[in-house]
Amino acid sequence: MAFTFNYSRATHYSDSGQKALDPSGFSHSFSMTIKLTSDMFCDRAWTYTNGVLDKTVAFTSAEKNTISYWLYKNEIYDPIEMVFVTSFPTLSAPAPTTKDDVNIKIHMDPNTFATGISASGGSPELTITGDVLSVTHAVRSTTTEQ
Repeated sequence: MAFTFNYSRATHYSDSGQKALDPSGFSHSFSMTIKLTSDMFCDRAWTYTNGVLDKTVAFTSAEKNTISYWLYKNEIYDPIEMVFVTSFPTLSAPAPTTKDDVNIKIHMDPNTFATGISASGGSPELTITGDVLSVTHAVRSTTTEQ
């Protein structure tokens, strides 16, 4: 899993000619590559009739955890939100501290899916990229529990 956090700045010049940068939003993104297995897909199919996608396909709650569902939701322009939560220990800080763990929670919109087999063969991989909607948690803690 890789994240890119890009905080945009709009450039302008003050009356005295000094360059200034003003916050103008953000454009965060993520990318992850996973090995594909058949259980990542479901048996549910959707169809096009006269070029129109059937938007009434009913997925079960278990099927909503599949890549099939993610692709379908993107097909009907109804994006899903994926929440990435991680906790991990880090190296100790230079000064002695008891807070050496980091907890992060990120909300993401997966919207690009690419697959293929590597040159060396093996299991197919799926690369999923998209936009980070928000970072709701990024703190140092005494534990890796969220």
